[in-house]
Amino acid sequence: MIKAFLKKDVLVDLYQRLECCHNTLERVKHEQELTYKDKLVYEATCFALPMMDDYMSDNLYSMANYVRFRSIIEACTLLSLNEEKDFNKINSNLLQPQFNILMYRIYKDFSPDYINSNTLKKDCEIGKELIDISRERDESHSSKISLDTIVNQRLPILLGRDELDSIRYYLGYIYENIYIKSGEMIHLIDYRDLEDKYSITFFNDISRMLVGMLNQYDLNYDKDTTKKRIKDVGQIKKVFLDESFSLNSAISKIESKYGKCFISQAIFELTKLETSLSNSLVNGRYYDINTIYKVVMEWIVNVDSLTDSIQHLLKFNFDTEIAKLGKEQREFKFASMKRNLITPNIAWQKESLIQIVNAYIDSTKNNAKKYYNLSNRDFLKMKYGEAKTTTHGNGFLALADDTYFKLDKELLLSVNDLLKDTVDKITAAFGPELDLMVESQIAKRALDHKYTLFMKL
Repeated sequence: MIKAFLKKDVLVDLYQRLECCHNTLERVKHEQELTYKDKLVYEATCFALPMMDDYMSDNLYSMANYVRFRSIIEACTLLSLNEEKDFNKINSNLLQPQFNILMYRIYKDFSPDYINSNTLKKDCEIGKELIDISRERDESHSSKISLDTIVNQRLPILLGRDELDSIRYYLGYIYENIYIKSGEMIHLIDYRDLEDKYSITFFNDISRMLVGMLNQYDLNYDKDTTKKRIKDVGQIKKVFLDESFSLNSAISKIESKYGKCFISQAIFELTKLETSLSNSLVNGRYYDINTIYKVVMEWIVNVDSLTDSIQHLLKFNFDTEIAKLGKEQREFKFASMKRNLITPNIAWQKESLIQIVNAYIDSTKNNAKKYYNLSNRDFLKMKYGEAKTTTHGNGFLALADDTYFKLDKELLLSVNDLLKDTVDKITAAFGPELDLMVESQIAKRALDHKYTLFMKL
């Protein structure tokens, strides 16, 4: 068990209370509309429970948790803002209009059969009208900020308030720092920035904030049931030893030849994300697949951008190709090529992630099968756009219908296929140089075995 600063009994109690609070609000949600406060608390629990699952299974260092840290902070910021008299009077009724705008943002270019595309634009326009009325009333904050600017922000409900300023003012500098650092970890440019020095500290600070949030509720929970759940989560790693063994073997081979590099780190990160996925599926937190899909796609895109560079590097003949260059030129040339092994896609600095991910999806194999009335490429693009919205603590999950809380087997299959393709690309890139065929076969077999198990859930 990863050692946290908070005592284990405090964390176990927090886990139990989060589960109870989430389930209670889930029941209320199906019977009547939740209050503004309850919606944001429910939203926070949606991200906090998978985080706790990972902690209990020694997988806190998964990149998925940095997404969850940020989302919990966003939800708690909106929760704290409601204590401001002006915000409560003007903004607190804007969660639904914001939801309508976000729905249109996600689905305007797609028509999955579980979305009523006929009303999307109309609902969005109504949402914009309501936000515009509030914008004009909110004289001290947003009356001078254009409606288009507000609507295109990540959290339109803030009516143009600066998100970081709001986090700092209502939660404090500690949580502003967690928010900024978590964003850097999620969207890293260089693997050498990827250190687990933040995870435990951030987890403890987030946990303390959650304890304070839950203290507002009088919760009665079944400790025995939750303890059994904790025990079950803690055993997950034993089910997937084959995959971990094969991928760790691949990491060892790569690092013995090239030292610690981005490709070996990417494999390591993907194994942790797979454990996060397993935790969420076993615990029925199917909405969390979106969180993991977003991060997995961004790692896969970076790995894909490097495989051609790896092949070029491995075919590079130092003696024959640059023998005529001076020593310093030769060393610079080789060093710049080897850097391709440790530096991910520089395009991240110049293009939006959604452009890069969509370009990668366009390069993947298409097939005749329809996913919710969409081609598999459009399906993957839509789910990535969906994930970019549902991985923020904006109240979206509190307002979403049950579609988002059911097991999306199509997305799970797609993630499985993408991971197997990535294993193949890494194996091909290193070719006979490192001979990763055995590791590749074991890893893909384990992925298929897990997919088969999950289909039975």
